[in-house]
Amino acid sequence: MGSAAFSIGVFPSQAPGPRGRNGESGAKTRSIGGAAAAAAEAKDGVVGTSSRPTSSYFQSQTSAPATASLSVGPALTAQRAPSAATHTTRAAEAATAAPAPARGDRGRTITRDSVLSFVVDRAGGRVIVLDLLNGDTAARTAVCQAPGRGALTDDDVAFVVTCGDGARWVNTASYEVVPAVRPRAVPVHPRGGARKNEVVVIGTIHDGHRTSTRYSTTVLRDLLRAMRPAYVLTEIAPNRLAAATEEFPRTGAITEPRVVRFPEYVDVLFPLTREMKFTIVPTAGWTRPMDRFRSAALKRIEADPARRADWEAYTRANALADSIDRSQGADDPYWINSEAYDRVQTAAHEPYNRLFNRELGPGGWDHINTTHFGLIARALDAHRGEGVRFVITYGAGHKEWFLRALKKRRDIVILDVAPFLERIGVPRAP
Repeated sequence: MGSAAFSIGVFPSQAPGPRGRNGESGAKTRSIGGAAAAAAEAKDGVVGTSSRPTSSYFQSQTSAPATASLSVGPALTAQRAPSAATHTTRAAEAATAAPAPARGDRGRTITRDSVLSFVVDRAGGRVIVLDLLNGDTAARTAVCQAPGRGALTDDDVAFVVTCGDGARWVNTASYEVVPAVRPRAVPVHPRGGARKNEVVVIGTIHDGHRTSTRYSTTVLRDLLRAMRPAYVLTEIAPNRLAAATEEFPRTGAITEPRVVRFPEYVDVLFPLTREMKFTIVPTAGWTRPMDRFRSAALKRIEADPARRADWEAYTRANALADSIDRSQGADDPYWINSEAYDRVQTAAHEPYNRLFNRELGPGGWDHINTTHFGLIARALDAHRGEGVRFVITYGAGHKEWFLRALKKRRDIVILDVAPFLERIGVPRAP
């Protein structure tokens, strides 16, 4: 198997001041400062974030959580964030706030969104992962005999634990011990360049690409070829990309349980790395705890007689949007990537967001999109003024939210998808 032509995007962490197809149910080079530093410090028996410049995606610092003791076994306690409302506020802050100095963040064991806490069980030789949002234990991961201290990497991709024979890296998505992740660095240019970057937002239909003839995986593949992006910003979480990028060049397949749900990546984007050069950037804020919490909250709201009017308003808006979608051609790429489609989606999401956003915690519509867009904006900020093309690929339902945010920027030019569809010969519906 030939080596792939893509790289994993690594940018300096400087942040800017479920429905349908949203995917939810002088130049210099920088390396991955936080992750590399954690491994280096582990050799000295101290694991933490480095005081040198960081280049993780998710470096924003939030205020320290108010804590209560959560018992996890003999002689083990962990910090616990008190409420879903606190979680949602911090998730939004984590996506947009300015990063704090790494030195003050040394030895961090709670993820920046206050959702996961990692506890080293020295007697048991394991790491206990606590889901603070849902109030239970997410995993117990064996690491080594008598492990030492541990801390999260700057980007929250791994919890690094000192062991006698070297560090152990526990991935924050799978909770499994994984190889140390050291993405290939990419050039970072000074700010203030005169050339604006181009941005294209492609609305995807996930599994629909495998069954549609009008918006098939072949159409999506040809679309990306015609766009020739330098960077593809994806609906893949930062802590899930490394597994896919390690596996695909070696086996030609992807089994990472979240990434594998997206045909646009498994069938299209990763295979294109064999013929095109671009950087895959993970920008999704989705997590398993967030999804669990949101699903349970929606079930609770649906079953509550006092919330019947709210639930009916939400389902009516969805039904109306779906009927319009069908009438216009639910798998028509011109329709899906049009302003008219975005207006329908905005109207459909309004009651969902207004009535449920706060209760759904980090998975509320504004909350999750704020987190997604914080990572998108960080990638755009890192390459401001380069005059290159970015392609953002997300479930089409997210497109209206992202475009409203992107239109506030003055350093980019937003391109329509339609001219590229025409270029590759996709016919318009009669």
